[in-house]
Amino acid sequence: MTHHTPDHAAEQSTGWSEEADWTKAWHAFLIDRFGIVQSSARFWLGTITTLVALLSALIVVNRGEALSTLPVGTWGRVVVYLLVALIYVCAFGAVVRGSQACFGGLSVRVPAERDPKESKLRQVRRWLNHQWKPGAVPNTVTWKDFRNDRQQRADDARIYLHQSRGLGIGAVAAGIVLALAVLAMGGFADDPPAVTHVVVIDDGRMVCGPVEQTTDGRVLVGGQQLDEVSELTVVANC
Repeated sequence: MTHHTPDHAAEQSTGWSEEADWTKAWHAFLIDRFGIVQSSARFWLGTITTLVALLSALIVVNRGEALSTLPVGTWGRVVVYLLVALIYVCAFGAVVRGSQACFGGLSVRVPAERDPKESKLRQVRRWLNHQWKPGAVPNTVTWKDFRNDRQQRADDARIYLHQSRGLGIGAVAAGIVLALAVLAMGGFADDPPAVTHVVVIDDGRMVCGPVEQTTDGRVLVGGQQLDEVSELTVVANC
């Protein structure tokens, strides 16, 4: 006795075929794969460029004081600047690869015969010239050429997108390490000594300023050495 599933019965009664529908969807995916990858790359590129712009604005608006005034010492600042440089390098690579994943598709690349005697430098120059000055679609392009070009472009764009995402994640990871390093170094840094401001009467004149002690033991007020102090008053600020 033969048992039929509901799907099989529906196929027999209506002529509908699940295999035909999935095959059609598979063919549509293969044809549109390049566009799908490009759409995903555009969204990712917009995200990473926005984050880079925000970071740059944060640094530029306060003129780098957010980094230069960190209480982490000289070597701590070196580590901070190296991490910032790493963030920008990864972000720049992510933007470049993301842009490569977005671009393309306005022409058809037809593999050309290469001269085996052509030097590597000439090959690179020819490749760069083609990237910046792509030619028009040749009249001899066939549907197979177009299919092969689209499939190759989809594969290339997918690789570029994955590389861009990897570099972007690297930039975020470096940013997290930077934040943790700043918090750690700031927590172990010694608090700066409190500055005491005074108003003194020295030889008939009034001097106001912070009290400092030089390495040779002299006490200065506002950078001046006082000889005949007759009155001293501690104030919050001058």
